[in-house]
Amino acid sequence: MDCRTDNTCDLLLPVLGPQHDLVEHRSALPHREVGAAIAGVQASDPDTVDMLALEFVVLAAARVSEVRGSVWSEMDQDSGVWTIPTFRMKTAQEPRVPRCGRTLEILEPIRMLDAVESGIVFVNEPDRALDAKRLGQFF
Repeated sequence: MDCRTDNTCDLLLPVLGPQHDLVEHRSALPHREVGAAIAGVQASDPDTVDMLALEFVVLAAARVSEVRGSVWSEMDQDSGVWTIPTFRMKTAQEPRVPRCGRTLEILEPIRMLDAVESGIVFVNEPDRALDAKRLGQFF
């Protein structure tokens, strides 16, 4: 069997023209300012689901999409661990995220809402996860 030794993608470059991989980095908050930012979130309207989810994202060091898609069955109350399924991750491994005391506190008022019936942790409307645009405006 004969194999090609050239890269067929190289034949496309003259046809497509130069391809520029423009990477747009998002600005990051310096780690020294994170505490003050969280305090500002807590002072703004601490009981709204959006603000609680935002704080959860920061404390869990998770992606917005991971938090938006979280369901109660992933939250192990006994061990205090959040296990994120691989289909919502960029890796093939299922990460286990230990939750600090404050993340457990965040989940308590949410657990009392009707959201528990749908299984979705952070909801704005019954049976619907948080809107990505609403939560994404902070990032």
